[in-house]
This record gives sequence, structure tokens and C-alpha cells, in this order.
Amino acid sequence: MITQKNLTPIQHPEVQEHYIFEKYVTPTEYKDMKQLSVIIYKEQFPLLYKHVNETTLRVSSEHNRETITRLNDGTYEVNEKENAVYFGVMKVPLHE
Repeated sequence: MITQKNLTPIQHPEVQEHYIFEKYVTPTEYKDMKQLSVIIYKEQFPLLYKHVNETTLRVSSEHNRETITRLNDGTYEVNEKENAVYFGVMKVPLHE
């Protein structure tokens, strides 16, 4: 079940469509590794979103603190040419 508090809108002047994302940071079997997951949804109709992409990345807690922090905070950078958002080193395409 998706709730409003789990979803963050992607708001940037270079992004013409309406997207939201859901994010997760989970521990792995390795003490110093985290698994980062981002699910992208695109608005089809007002308040109706369709799943368009999911990206998962395992990172070192020690070497990728910025990426983990950005994902936890929901802060991202948009790359219009690649039609993607970045959370530190984690690239998340806005398309399938």
C-alpha cells in the first residue's frame, strides 16, 4: 500500500511531466552495505500514477554517505539530457 508520506514529488522546471518517487534504504547481510531503492511513478490522470521504473543499488555505508543522506532527505539533482534524477551517485531514470 502506498501512502502519501512515502511519496515525494519531483519538482523541477526541466521536468515537464508530473512524477513522484518512493524510496527505501535497507540493511544488507553485510554490515557496511546498504541497499537503496527508488520507485518512480508518472501521473496518468490527476492523482492517478503509474509505475514506470524501479532502481536498486547496493552501496558502502562508509564510502557513499552522501548518496544515502540525499536519498533519506529526498534531495536530488535532475539531468534533463538523460531524463533522470540523481541521488549522489545513484542514477534513477524517469522512464522505462
